[in-house]
Amino acid sequence: MIRHEENRGVGAAIRTGLFAAHRAKLEFGAILSGDDQHEPDELERVLAPLFAGEADLVQGSRWLPGGATPGIPADRRWLTQAYSLAFRWASGFPSTDGTNGLRGFRLAMLDDPRIRLDQAWLDRYELEPYLLFQAVRAGYRVREVPVTVRYHSRGTTKMRGLRDGWRIIRRLDSQSAGKDRARRAQRRKRIWKCGAPRYRAVPQIRSDDCRRYHAAGAH
Repeated sequence: MIRHEENRGVGAAIRTGLFAAHRAKLEFGAILSGDDQHEPDELERVLAPLFAGEADLVQGSRWLPGGATPGIPADRRWLTQAYSLAFRWASGFPSTDGTNGLRGFRLAMLDDPRIRLDQAWLDRYELEPYLLFQAVRAGYRVREVPVTVRYHSRGTTKMRGLRDGWRIIRRLDSQSAGKDRARRAQRRKRIWKCGAPRYRAVPQIRSDDCRRYHAAGAH
């Protein structure tokens, strides 16, 4: 067991565990909540597509057929569903449950410079949605499987619905804005290469891109 001597946040705890597993040369990692919300027996559902080579990241979903949410409060129901809508809008991935804490993935993803779990702003609840978002954005094979999330009459979760939900959605919007900025930068690059007659298409900008650009009358 690895233990932080002081509370550094759930994201920091997950990061420490994943980095330790990666250093130990393990191939797969899995995460589930430590507040008795998830069923450890359901890890098999999450890991099976990884072991079969069918996915790089498997996300649990309480909303897929076969999933369950016994005892869920009304505010958690609409908040988790609203976040999934926001995630679909920002990423283009048909997510049904982007905040579910039960997931598994190939630890080799941690070597990808596009997935930087070492950032300080990921010390709390933002880390797991960030990992999912970046996996989708980087083109990894992502799929969902149905799982159970239990809600207890006496709260064991430390997540505060509106406050922490807003922090996650705000960061998601920032990541989406970054993706849009990259697209605009690429478009400006194509305008510079293709827009003026004196510029010729260069190897990194294919000639058919320039033909489409001029055919659209974009300049």
